[in-house]
Amino acid sequence: MAQTKESDAKQFKISYEYDPGYRMIAANGLHGGITPRGDLLFDLFAEYTKPPKSVNVSIAPEGKVTEERIGEPLLVRRLQMGVLLSLDQVESFAIWFRQKADEIRSMRENIHEHSQPE
Repeated sequence: MAQTKESDAKQFKISYEYDPGYRMIAANGLHGGITPRGDLLFDLFAEYTKPPKSVNVSIAPEGKVTEERIGEPLLVRRLQMGVLLSLDQVESFAIWFRQKADEIRSMRENIHEHSQPE
């Protein structure tokens, strides 16, 4: 079997362009599952506690401030976007995510090592 030399490899340039609808989103969670066609469909969401409708503030004569929330605390999951991936894309993304997680972990370890007093 002939070996391929690096100089024999085909090279090409990839250009990145932003879609007019591009936006960066915040997401700290996801929810989804497998579609009937065998793809993975998930929604990215931002989870947070909804602020109260109002707050009653009291200031005692000695200056102590107290607040009373009006309305029940409510956990909100604001769906940001949906993503549909084929099995091949899921497997490819999984490899990429694992590599990036390893890079982040290594970077954090290096920062931690250099921040320790000697």
